[in-house]
Amino acid sequence: MLEWMEAINQEVEGIQDAEVESIDKVLYEVGPDDNVVGDVSLDLRKLWILGRQYKKQSEEAVLLVDLATEETEINQHLGVAMAHREKSDLLKGIFWASIRDTFNLWEKKNFGLIIKKGWKIVSKEVDSEHSCLACTMTRVIVKG
Repeated sequence: MLEWMEAINQEVEGIQDAEVESIDKVLYEVGPDDNVVGDVSLDLRKLWILGRQYKKQSEEAVLLVDLATEETEINQHLGVAMAHREKSDLLKGIFWASIRDTFNLWEKKNFGLIIKKGWKIVSKEVDSEHSCLACTMTRVIVKG
């Protein structure tokens, strides 16, 4: 396990600042009614980007499964897809847990978190009907 975490750390360190800045260009502006909780640190920005890269690689591997003709090739692409999706999900979980720790948000109820322009974390309240979703509602709103 430690080897994988060390590899992740090296991958995070290898993400260029320009890549971090390019993501910011597709995020929505913070609105006047938004409740800004704080800013995402550079390390966490890079962790989030790496998780996104793993997700994209997983999706690309799934597409390769459709093109594959040999069973061994299919299994290889499926393995890559599953591994990268799992890593993506784990990094996403670590990211949001780190955000909740950094801004002491574990005890808040009925809210979700969103990343907006400037890597601002915005908290959004949800009604009690959707409160079971609120504890897991974390997303990034990107211009379509």
